[in-house]
Amino acid sequence: MPELETRIREWKHSLAIAFGGSGEILEELESHLREEIDRLTQAGHSPDAALTAAQAKLGRPVDLATEYARAVPPARWLPISVGLALLVLLFGYFTWVFVVPGFLQGGNVLLVLHVATIVAGYAAGFYAGLLGICYVGCWLIRPIGLGQRRSLGRTLFVANAGAALLLLLGMVLGGVWAHDRWGRAWNNDPREIGTLIPLLWFTALTAMLWTVPQKQHLWVLLSVLAISVGVWGWFGPPLLSQQLHAYGLRTTLLYLVVVCTAVPLAVALLGLLPPGRLRRQPT
Repeated sequence: MPELETRIREWKHSLAIAFGGSGEILEELESHLREEIDRLTQAGHSPDAALTAAQAKLGRPVDLATEYARAVPPARWLPISVGLALLVLLFGYFTWVFVVPGFLQGGNVLLVLHVATIVAGYAAGFYAGLLGICYVGCWLIRPIGLGQRRSLGRTLFVANAGAALLLLLGMVLGGVWAHDRWGRAWNNDPREIGTLIPLLWFTALTAMLWTVPQKQHLWVLLSVLAISVGVWGWFGPPLLSQQLHAYGLRTTLLYLVVVCTAVPLAVALLGLLPPGRLRRQPT
């Protein structure tokens, strides 16, 4: 029995890390676990087998934390507010420097709006990915609380859905402009295909967020990978096609794409580690 109690304490410690505290919930789950162990041992299972079966029935700590987070009021998480403020400032700067002069200088309205919505779509997707990186950093040390996790889930849904809608709107505006100029809306241009791939990625993420919200940890990691998808969608076509303008920085673009592919991938892989893996253990 001492070994059984040790395993229960280890399980409860994993729960505490995944839940970011929440003592009353931990006591409730431990009570359910012990009730299930008692039921199974009375049915003839060994204590170790009963514990394993009871843990499997309750579910993984990360899934339990996500499920309980749905019943907890949203709580403020600093990276959400800071990231949103930076996003608004950067897009405001882009609008003032590029969009407003485009209108004032008599530029094509459809083309200006096309560029603005595409940039806004990518920015929303990158915002979601950066929040995912912050989440993984906390996950490895001390996961965020249930209320903060719920706020993150809502923010990621809005950011990914917004990215998909803005990219779709940008492609439609670009298609209308291209039809007026060249007589056809779709030209199989690498830039069009490059934008279509992130659009499909963000659309799939939004659908996943809507249909399987209990898999929050998984789609946070997929939001991190969206940074790589977005960078390839924006800079991949001029890098891979000799016919497209590469901004005179083909080598720099190559380094940027490699780094923005490797870093999100590494972060997503780190997110597969158990919670609190880098947390300093008390001596």
